[in-house]
Formats: sequence, structure tokens, C-alpha cells
Amino acid sequence: EEVPCTLLSMDFFDRLFSEGVVRQSGSICKCLEEYHDDLCVADELRKVLLVEGSDHYSCYSEEERRQLLFRMFKHICLGGPICQYEDEIGPYLDTCKRLYKDIVSVLKDADTEKLSITSLVYKVTVRVEGKIGFPGSSLHEQNFCYLIVDPHNRHVTCWYCIWS
Repeated sequence: EEVPCTLLSMDFFDRLFSEGVVRQSGSICKCLEEYHDDLCVADELRKVLLVEGSDHYSCYSEEERRQLLFRMFKHICLGGPICQYEDEIGPYLDTCKRLYKDIVSVLKDADTEKLSITSLVYKVTVRVEGKIGFPGSSLHEQNFCYLIVDPHNRHVTCWYCIWS
């Protein structure tokens, strides 16, 4: 599956503040704990990321949710099976920004001086006899494998996680 990768700014996440998911201080608004696919949802941020019927889910369109930057942020926020969640959004945004800048290639047009992303991104899923074989053995939110291709430097970065 080809993954769109066109976002150049972390301003994309400013609406989490304007929608009331995160307070202006940076603290994530809490809610009653519930579970979705073995993932603990105990705050409004995880609701935005996971729960389609939540109050703020619609602050990002389905097209925006397909973007690599959104997917990275989501995977980082959801963490692993023994993850200790943050109460502040800052560490999530900082980690996402650093990872994104590290694996995505950007070029500046000499004439217009505009930046553009040159990386090609693919989400990889391997099926064996009709069943998921990689990554992981189930269709879990946190089973993923992305290949980020830098065509200019002929370099491929693999970022994957297997929920266990």
C-alpha cells in the first residue's frame, strides 16, 4: 500500500489544542478508561486516534489519517503492550518530529526555494495462504512495516513493529 507523505510541518497537530483534546499547557485531557483491540484508551488523544465515534475523531479526515506523519504519531502515542503513557503531548510530538525528519528526504527547489518531500513510502503486509504472515500474525493497529525509499540516495529505511 502506498502511503502519502506530503506534510512538511508539525502545525498539522495544532488542532489537537484548538479542539480541546490537549490543554494549552500541553497536558492531554483524560477520560474514563476503555479498551480497543487490547489498547487502553484513557485519554482524549487516544480516542482521536482510535475511536471512530468519539467527539473529536472527525478533527482529522480519513485522507489526513493516511499521511505518514499522522501514522507515525499514532504509532508512537499508542506504544507497545507494556507502554507507560505520557500525560503531556510534548514527548510524543518531539519524538515524532525527530523520527520523521530522520527518515523522510526533503529537497529544496533552486528556483522557487520551496521544500518538497522526495521519499516514497509503502506499508508492507505479507499474506501466506490467505493469512497475515508479516508483520505479526494479526491485523492489529500496532503491527506495521513501512518502507521509506529515498530515490536520490538509493536508500531504504524499514520501520516496523510487531504487537505481542
